[in-house]
Amino acid sequence: MPAGVQCCPDGGIVQCQMPREVQAEQLVGCAQHYGVQDQRVQIPQHPVPGQFTEAEMRAAIEVAEMEGLPSAAHAHGASSIAAAVRAGITSIEHGTMADDESIRLMAQKGTFLVPTIIVSRSVLDNPHLPFPEYVLRKSRIAAARHKEVVAAALHEGVKFAFGTDAGSTGNEHGEQAREFGYLVEYGLTPMQALCSATINAAELLRMKEDIGSLEAGKFADLVAFDGDPLEDITVMTRPDLVMKGGVIYKREGQPVHFPLL
Repeated sequence: MPAGVQCCPDGGIVQCQMPREVQAEQLVGCAQHYGVQDQRVQIPQHPVPGQFTEAEMRAAIEVAEMEGLPSAAHAHGASSIAAAVRAGITSIEHGTMADDESIRLMAQKGTFLVPTIIVSRSVLDNPHLPFPEYVLRKSRIAAARHKEVVAAALHEGVKFAFGTDAGSTGNEHGEQAREFGYLVEYGLTPMQALCSATINAAELLRMKEDIGSLEAGKFADLVAFDGDPLEDITVMTRPDLVMKGGVIYKREGQPVHFPLL
């Protein structure tokens, strides 16, 4: 994600590369209508300062909360993660270089971790892709630390939600379900991985009344598989049936084609 204030009023991304006081004002404005996204990145060998102060984030998050909207911080570095959590962020996306303090804070505050393990692993697990050496080196560092972070977060009782950052090279749309395998490889049980994409994600989005579980009165959104993901989590990459709002979009592993009106 690019730097600056980001919001998506019409499906696009508005980037605000402008003076600090204007960025802060725009951030609050975006929060009023679209929720909050913040990117605060630090990589140990090449530290980059967070792009918003804790006070600025807190102001935006307060406005988002008034509107009943969740907030998300795209954060890799430990100090930036801690600042976002203290400010009241709903979820941390990535969390790659979190330390013990920031992980404990997340557990105490009930902050969700959306680890997106697939990002670094898509680089490392696709040797045929022409990534430069510095990208491979950074991905190796990130993947090693990320595994430790996930284990520590599990130990502290941090809540996990499912996300993939799909669209980056080697991490294509339609292949996001590979994240389930990575979550299990990094220490989650298959059930914990499944819950991260269902009931936990619904809680993060504040939509538990409508989605996240199969209950009377909720949206008829479901996926069916020829296999048991509790025995083999890779089953999740091979859906047989996909239903959204009671309408079947995939049957026997094949898309259902609808006539054009």
